[in-house]
Amino acid sequence: MSTPSFRDFLYAPGHPRVADIRGLDAREYAEAAKTDAFAGPMIEGWRKLYPQPFTGITNDGVRREGLYKLAPARPGEEAPTAAMAAAARKLLGAVDGGQARKLRYRVDAPEWQSWANPEFLQHDTGLRLDELEPPVRDAVLGVVEASLSAAGFELVRNLMRINGFLGDLVELPAAHERIQL
Repeated sequence: MSTPSFRDFLYAPGHPRVADIRGLDAREYAEAAKTDAFAGPMIEGWRKLYPQPFTGITNDGVRREGLYKLAPARPGEEAPTAAMAAAARKLLGAVDGGQARKLRYRVDAPEWQSWANPEFLQHDTGLRLDELEPPVRDAVLGVVEASLSAAGFELVRNLMRINGFLGDLVELPAAHERIQL
């Protein structure tokens, strides 16, 4: 018995699951996903939950108060807040007014809950790297880099490269081709 290749678990390029979305950008695919038999019901469920206030993450729907205590960072583990703030100011100086509105939300705004990483765009909040000019994209990545350790930033960039590789594997590289990672 031979060991299966990862390619055995991918849809073939002509499979209806990918053939119908070939050539669509993220926004076009988001619209198509709403009517997809798999993604459509999932998106509808998220749409209903999205405006609900965030109360925490549970494994069974029961909130447990005091599960984690807030404590000062241990020496050497403090967040680099000055570098993070400087990178954020640089980013805000690089964007136009419309882009700035997609970066600034009230602390309790539901937009903070909208991030997810499925293959389709769920909520149009924030900025898409594949739609940004290089100076703005670099400034966004500067905020990420200032917020993470060197190893953490390298991991994030490698994960971005893997997403691009997966797009190439199923011959859906449209967004990846516009971003040089």
